[in-house]
Order: sequence, then structure tokens, then C-alpha cells
Amino acid sequence: MRHELRPSFERDLEDSLLFLKEVLLVAWRFNPAGIAAYGCKQLFETVSESTPNDQRAAMFGEVLSGVEIAPVENFENDFSNAIEEVCNGGVSKVISSAVKVYPQIESFLRESIGTEETAFTASFKRMTLSAIQKQRSHYEELYSYHLQLIEFFPRYESIMSRSGFLDSIVGFAAGFFGGYLGAAGAEAWGNWRNSNDQEFCMKFGNAFEQFAQSCFDYTVQGEEALSLVFDRLIDEARRLHQLLFDCYEQLAGAGWDIAPLYKCYRSLDEPLDNNTKQLFEIAIGNLEENRSIHYRTIENIRSLVGLS
Repeated sequence: MRHELRPSFERDLEDSLLFLKEVLLVAWRFNPAGIAAYGCKQLFETVSESTPNDQRAAMFGEVLSGVEIAPVENFENDFSNAIEEVCNGGVSKVISSAVKVYPQIESFLRESIGTEETAFTASFKRMTLSAIQKQRSHYEELYSYHLQLIEFFPRYESIMSRSGFLDSIVGFAAGFFGGYLGAAGAEAWGNWRNSNDQEFCMKFGNAFEQFAQSCFDYTVQGEEALSLVFDRLIDEARRLHQLLFDCYEQLAGAGWDIAPLYKCYRSLDEPLDNNTKQLFEIAIGNLEENRSIHYRTIENIRSLVGLS
């Protein structure tokens, strides 16, 4: 028989899964390439032909030094490990919280779920790693771009800081996200050491734009690939939680009061740290911009994650 609290459990589950998908997408956008792409976009929206050369160079430097682009294997492992941690924090944490209410039910719950969550976690870590490895060549490209820009930035800064030096040089290509690419774009990276100052500054600016484009493309293409993985993760998480709710109904049928388990389900074990709060607020802000999501859903999510 369906317990009267089952709809409440399921409503909270669906709201949580909606939120989880958005959190995962936001976390991906905070990859080093995504951060760099955002910084470049802000720069190109700010800089104009009237911006003094020394200020322009300083702004380029802030973007380049403001992001740490790790070697590809390090980044891929770090991100897939983060997904593994998210998966491990699902049903097993709910069970751990439930047994604080009723210690006697631990073996029943864990035996009912069995090894499914362990297999689920390993599977989605592999799928995540596979999805981002398909974009590896793009990451390696932007990684090498970043190293070259960092290496030669002191020369660029020195030239651009000279009083009266080539004020007509813009120092970057105006066609951000679709400008100086292709065969001509490849020339932007070659023979920097032997270029005169004017050639070097133009090459550096155009190369900077290509770096921005590469970061943007990597983040967008990676999100498209990962979105499919995250959808499957959400479906499997839903199935595991439904198994857990079945267990709760069996307990209710045996005379247990499952109201405290529902209260526990809506509670956080630990307070959020500042970084997590920021991530959650961004994700909720994105959901709020979606007019198809009811405001009550947003408010329930805030309550579930401790931001109400």
C-alpha cells in the first residue's frame, strides 16, 4: 500500500534531481577553460580602440594569470573524481542519516540497495571521464596556447607600455568568437621570437583571441557531451531513491513511524561551506531564469539545500 508520505518524498526527490543537474552543469562551466573564456569575453566587451595600450596589456595579463590550466590528465582526473564524490554522496548518505534515527534498520536498508550504488558510482565516473576525454585534443590545444601566451606576455606588456608606441594597434582581433581563425589563424602562433614589435603585438592579440575561442569551444562541446551523461546519472539516482522509498514503505507496513525519516531526508548533515553556497546560488539563479519552473519548486530547493 502506498504510504501517505510517498508523494512528499518523491516531490523532494524530483526537485533535488532538477537542482543536481544544474549544479553539475555549473560545476563543469567552472572548469579552467570556462573561467578563461568568461574572463576573455569580459575583456573584449570592455576594451576598445580608445583603451590605452598599457591598460589593455594589463587586462590581458589579468586574464592569463587569473586561471590555472592544469595538464590534461590532471584536469580530467580531478573532474571525474568530483563526479564520483557526488555519486557517493547520494543514497548512501541518505541511509547514513536514516540510521541515526533508527540504527536497527541499517542492515535492512543496505542489503536492499546492495551493491547497486557502488556499481552506479563507478559506471558514471567512467562515463564522465570518457565524455571529457573526447574533447582532449581541444584541451591540449588551449593548454599549449596558454603556455605560449604566458611565456611571451612580458614582451607584449613591455612593448605596449612604451609611451606613444603604435597607438593605432588595437592589439586584439575584433571578431571574438568567430574572427581570426583557420590557416591565417595558425600564423598567429608562429615565429614570435623573430617578429618585429608591430608584427609580434598583432600576432599576440590574434593568438589571444584564438585562445579565448578554444576555451569557449571546449566548454560548450564538453557540456553537450556531459549533459547526456548527467541525464543518465539523474535517471539512475531516481531509481535508487525509489528503491529506498520502497524500503521505507515496508518499514511503515511493519509498524515503523517513517515521519522522522522524511524529516531527516529534508535535512543537511553539515552546514554548507562558502564555495558550495556560491555554487548552489548560481545554480538556483539559473533555475529562477527558467519561467517553466514554478516558484514553489525553487523555494523547496532552497529549503532542501539549506539556503532558505
